[in-house]
Amino acid sequence: MKLEKVVALYADLPISEEQKRYVAESLLTFNKKLAGGLLLTLNVDNTTYSSREIFETFMYGQYCHRQEPLRARLHSFKRNQIAWMMANQEFDQTLSLFLEYIFWLRNKNAMAIKALEAQQRTAPQV
Repeated sequence: MKLEKVVALYADLPISEEQKRYVAESLLTFNKKLAGGLLLTLNVDNTTYSSREIFETFMYGQYCHRQEPLRARLHSFKRNQIAWMMANQEFDQTLSLFLEYIFWLRNKNAMAIKALEAQQRTAPQV
């Protein structure tokens, strides 16, 4: 499931507007961090790659649901030792950013569930 879809679920929850706004803004902040990366430029074979592109290259070129164009890009990274080390570092940093956000969102989900359970306990029974 995409992070955007998880965050979109909050719009329909009977929780405070502040919580909804906080979660929605957090996704924007996450995406800005992801777009910024480590503020380095990885240029391989006259092509510049963003953090997201490097992340997707490793995820879908090496680790899961392999896609041939991304496998080919991964091999182009490997041909240059410095580019390979930089790409690995960027992947590690981006993966850390994803995991940090996922665990943060997991905690927000737990808080929302507790709030919903509390509302149900205090709601008049029909």
